[in-house]
Amino acid sequence: MNDAQRGGYAEIDITPWAGVTPDEMLALGAREYPLDRAKAIVQFFAEVSTSLDLDRFMTGFTDNAVLSFNDTADIAGQAAIRQYMAPRFAHFARPGSGFLCRKQLRALNGNLFGVVWVNHWRDPESGHEMRSKGLEYWMMDDSRITRWDAAFNAWAIKPE
Repeated sequence: MNDAQRGGYAEIDITPWAGVTPDEMLALGAREYPLDRAKAIVQFFAEVSTSLDLDRFMTGFTDNAVLSFNDTADIAGQAAIRQYMAPRFAHFARPGSGFLCRKQLRALNGNLFGVVWVNHWRDPESGHEMRSKGLEYWMMDDSRITRWDAAFNAWAIKPE
């Protein structure tokens, strides 16, 4: 691709048409899950992730749920997902971590949720402030995740 072609792509407007709010855009896909219910489910996961309550977190998954996380092969079933998540929850639960998870619904189409998250914590060993940002798709079944595809990146906030 040459510079002229790149320039042409850069000029393509990908913003929503005028007059549509983010909630109105999301509502276009809210056929199976009303927008308010979908947002409440996302908020539930932000709250239980921040609380680091693994038992409560796992109530949000079907028994046969599948997790695909970054470069990890698919993990199938609640027991396997719990085993995969337990060390992560324990890591963030260390004293002084101050872990906080924020999530926001970004797309809704039938039973497919598109979610973005940002995590904040302090690494107790190094003392560094840490952040991570992830994008995830949830395939929902009866208000619980049956398929969770996620990718994220984490980094240290450098002191000035």
